[in-house]
Amino acid sequence: MEKLKKYVDSELSYDSIKFRNIIFNIGDVLLIQASEENLIGELIKIIPTNGIKEYPFWPAIQVKWYYKKKDINRKKNNLLNQQNFDALSDYELFPSNHKDIIYIESILNKCKVYTYEEYDNITDPPDLTFFTRANYEIHAELLHPKFDEWKKGCICQKPLNPDQLYIKCDKCNGWYHPKCCGIDEKESNKIINNGCISIKEFS
Repeated sequence: MEKLKKYVDSELSYDSIKFRNIIFNIGDVLLIQASEENLIGELIKIIPTNGIKEYPFWPAIQVKWYYKKKDINRKKNNLLNQQNFDALSDYELFPSNHKDIIYIESILNKCKVYTYEEYDNITDPPDLTFFTRANYEIHAELLHPKFDEWKKGCICQKPLNPDQLYIKCDKCNGWYHPKCCGIDEKESNKIINNGCISIKEFS
């Protein structure tokens, strides 16, 4: 044990690590195994030794957590209104300032996180693909930028949600919820089944 300690530098860290035959790099977004629900975090540090006090010779990683829609304090972020909350996507993540050191064995896979604009241009996003458009400050429980400052769409002026159905106006090229245009669910299905997702007389 003393011989091993001689060659261990507690301040040493690495840019990459190979685990389960996958190379993980600083900056990668990871799916992390947890007891109740898998979590998502950005790899910010690889710690070869002394990362976890109880197991000083086990390698560890430091991650910065992403929060999900359900984790956001709705009241503090002006999201108590259900219509506002519905503007958030189930595939939306919020980078936070919450950091933890965890075992490398907790890593399950890599994730991809895009901006909203990038994500919106992906047809049939693969599994473990997400997007972000705001950070979450956990102590103040606030979004940056604030929800009210996000880019809006439709006549309801809510942030666009890629989980929802939109119809494009041929006149202004804007995207609108069918319901906001007075189009019911039956008519929306008819438009989709006919292969047309445009409306001509709306702006």
